[in-house]
Amino acid sequence: MVNFFRKAWRGEERLWKVWWFVGAPLGILNAAVSIWLNEASETNSGMSSLFPLIAWLILVAAYFAWCHMALWCAKNVEIKAWEYLAKFLIIMGLIRYFIELKNMFLS
Repeated sequence: MVNFFRKAWRGEERLWKVWWFVGAPLGILNAAVSIWLNEASETNSGMSSLFPLIAWLILVAAYFAWCHMALWCAKNVEIKAWEYLAKFLIIMGLIRYFIELKNMFLS
């Protein structure tokens, strides 16, 4: 497992493995923590919102690490169109992510 992440970080792993074994579970976990964070902020209890916030910050770091790995591993495909599609989707996801962050903190 450590070797997988080391290879992915260096861009040596196959894109489909990084996309489905890291990206998909991370997306599901991120959605769950986002729901948890929204519920904690609605109850407005100080301590209960601290734990979801820490979990969310960890997931933000993990998301950016996944973006790094997936962008570098995008070249490891047999059909070149997958590389361009993956890069496009990652960049669009990052744009959406920053828009959501802006809306979260400025609204």
